[in-house]
Amino acid sequence: MISDFWIITGSYLAIFIATIFLLNFFTKGFIWTWLRVLLSRGKLILVQVRNPIQNYWITGKLESDRVVVRDNESKAEKGKKSLMLQENVVYRSFGVNVVYYDEATNELLKPNLENVAGADLLKIDSLMTRCLFKPQSEEDKVFRRNVYIALVVIIIGVALIYFKVGEIAKLVATPAVVGGVLNGFVGFRVRK
Repeated sequence: MISDFWIITGSYLAIFIATIFLLNFFTKGFIWTWLRVLLSRGKLILVQVRNPIQNYWITGKLESDRVVVRDNESKAEKGKKSLMLQENVVYRSFGVNVVYYDEATNELLKPNLENVAGADLLKIDSLMTRCLFKPQSEEDKVFRRNVYIALVVIIIGVALIYFKVGEIAKLVATPAVVGGVLNGFVGFRVRK
């Protein structure tokens, strides 16, 4: 049989892994990327890629005066880009070295985004407004319904566990004969 130690250890390990998985899912892969850079101890660098559609995080490799990053623009080739390090583009954040990389202009940016060119603020504002007021699709409604169902199931499960533990605590606290135990003395049985 499995001892209680292994059951508890396995339970905590499962909760820990589920938490890390959910954090990585909700941060769109940032946690795992950041952890890889942190554990590389300076060999890798965290790169925030500024894309016209969406910003995302990747790892880059430092090679003397260059940063080598994976190129997501050419998905068929899965090529790599080598970018020249300029002055004051590397900054420290999240406990690791970070650089901004603009895919549209193919250059590294300073932390204050000084090198950004061609940013059309009216277009960006229009896109943000469209995203905020877009009609809900059927997929969004189904996803939201599934999340609500999952929350209700979790709440019911936690309530059942809570009440079951309460019943067990009442049984243990009562001074009745349970398996040959009466008020802490083993082997003492009441005869009628």
